[in-house]
Amino acid sequence: MIVDEICKQVLGAKIRHKHKDEDPRDYRVRFDKIGNKLGFNITKTVVEWVGDVVTCINEGIFDNPDA
Repeated sequence: MIVDEICKQVLGAKIRHKHKDEDPRDYRVRFDKIGNKLGFNITKTVVEWVGDVVTCINEGIFDNPDA
């Protein structure tokens, strides 16, 4: 989902996939505990977050985004 959104928001973005011998299982995660115990709440969507990162890169806020 994140890679797809980056490709939508960054013109000319190219993605290279690397094959790794990793566990292919996917996990569902519930965030109830972090919200209840630490008061953490999600404030942005993936689309908003990617947009913020792209803006920071374009404005030169990150010295070297490739690092």
